[in-house]
Amino acid sequence: MSLSLPSLVFAALYLSLQVQAQVPRPGQSLTFDTGLPTGPVGGCLTASSNADGAPVIISSCLAGEAATASNTWVATAGVGKVGTLQIFGDKCLDVTNGVDADGTKLQIWTCGSGNPNQQWVSAGQGGQGTPQIVWAGNNKCVDVTNGNVTQGNVMQVWDCDSSNTNQNWGIAVVNQPKSVAFTLAADTSLCLATSANSTSAPITVETCSSSPAQNWLGFDVGSIPSAQNRALCISTAGDATSPGTKLILNECSEVAARSWSVDWPAQRLENVAASNMCIDLTDGKQTAGTQLQIWNCTDGNTNQNWIADFQF
Repeated sequence: MSLSLPSLVFAALYLSLQVQAQVPRPGQSLTFDTGLPTGPVGGCLTASSNADGAPVIISSCLAGEAATASNTWVATAGVGKVGTLQIFGDKCLDVTNGVDADGTKLQIWTCGSGNPNQQWVSAGQGGQGTPQIVWAGNNKCVDVTNGNVTQGNVMQVWDCDSSNTNQNWGIAVVNQPKSVAFTLAADTSLCLATSANSTSAPITVETCSSSPAQNWLGFDVGSIPSAQNRALCISTAGDATSPGTKLILNECSEVAARSWSVDWPAQRLENVAASNMCIDLTDGKQTAGTQLQIWNCTDGNTNQNWIADFQF
């Protein structure tokens, strides 16, 4: 089967932009596998039991085996952001007694709001973040004690060192998002929405709710289909790319003006046909029903900053 020129161009754009994929995403479940040689058994960051004070250890995780409750962690903030690493629903990765010293062992403890012993910057993949799990606010990283990958070895924190292979962790994603909502960073009561489930319906901001009109299926690059109708995607009116062009729902296609790239660090949604054009709150009007537009992407422009809220 041959591909048309537009298809080839779109495919090239898609591949070139995949490095922007945000992994892990906020709320995503994953496993952490040590980068050290472990033989055929593998070695994952594991809670030894579901109890306060349970040591965090290395335990086997064979390639291809399903993740278990004891080695599946939820990165609440996603890659590059400070948040907790949760396990068993209510426990978090925890520095024992908060001792900021090389060799302090790791445990799990009931999650506490703002507990500094439980704040981490997760390792990432796909060119995002670093392979280290960093204790936020401290120059300490999750470290395989003495580089010993024997099953049951208790993990520690140690001064972060990018050349220290004891601190390198690979991640494997356990689940994928079902949909995403985009919240206006400048006013988190407003969400990106479609005003109707039909072609040419304006794309607006509306008071955030559980409405399917505010849920979308686009995550990194490509079209952004509506969760309530996969055949309809966010598009510029008339497929135009000039500043001030309003946004509407249109039939999903390979037309570049109907495709978007998510710049996660900048919290922007950029048009593939004109990468310098971003989804923008028209005139900065923070009012439900305001139709969105595209406008020149500008650092610091809060009309263009969107927080992704993933549903798993």
